[in-house]
Amino acid sequence: MSVPPPRIELPPEAEPARDFIEALVGRYEKRIRELEQQARSLTEQLQKVTPRNSSLPSSTEHPHAKPDRQKRPGKKRNRGGQIGHKRHQRALVPVEACTTVTALHPDACRRCGGELDAGASPPTRHQVWHLPEITPIIDEYPLRRGHCACCGITTQAELPKGAPSGQYGPRLAAFTGLLMGHFRQSKRRTSAFLGDLLNIPRSPAWTVKIQNLVSASVATPYEKLRGKLTEQRQRQAGRLLRRVTYRAGAFVDVHSDRGRRADQQRGRARASSGSDLAQAELRNSKCVGESRRGVASWNV
Repeated sequence: MSVPPPRIELPPEAEPARDFIEALVGRYEKRIRELEQQARSLTEQLQKVTPRNSSLPSSTEHPHAKPDRQKRPGKKRNRGGQIGHKRHQRALVPVEACTTVTALHPDACRRCGGELDAGASPPTRHQVWHLPEITPIIDEYPLRRGHCACCGITTQAELPKGAPSGQYGPRLAAFTGLLMGHFRQSKRRTSAFLGDLLNIPRSPAWTVKIQNLVSASVATPYEKLRGKLTEQRQRQAGRLLRRVTYRAGAFVDVHSDRGRRADQQRGRARASSGSDLAQAELRNSKCVGESRRGVASWNV
């Protein structure tokens, strides 16, 4: 049996409009209940929002927070390698390829301490990998001057063919470009890596200079390779990915723009001159290339 709502207390002058006021109050109370229910539903949905199912940044979640794992139907497998799976191991290198070989023999029996005879069984091989202390190779070219007794001027010696004119060699320039291009390291992090790990005096501005050198050096091989490629477009991770295949390697070009502006900009770049095209390609896209033939020489 439903309980009737309480009678609303009204002043005597509002009694003629009682039916209208009670109907209005009832409508507002119903609307308030609907909004409260909607607020509770939205609050429950908001509590379930995480950076994995929304556009929230990952910094809004505690670093130790773990998602609830969904139980999969079927038989539960134990962690680690399963019985009968293919074995994966790090193969030992030949003894001739080791830097040092230290043969070890037991001194006494591990049970009674008695003397031991040399066994004929092969030894258990144990190999340890180390990193050598990195010391940069520094080549100096003293350019001497000679005085001409005939005209009185001095002439300075020139660098030999193939010697870099700057303070960085081809391998250092290629390694710096690899850090900044393929491994996506910033200029300051690349500079810190060169100084802290390779013991090379550096600065962020010097790193940028090497980056510009590498970009200019690969512009010509890039254009030659692009003429022999087969292009294939697909969408991946919200970005337009151009994957082109070539018998000598693979070439990938990733656009930073998700819309059509990247294609329109690339079309305008194709209509420009050769040098402008290379600059536009290197400026508007980040390219990673693998080729059987590397860059033979660097103009450093």
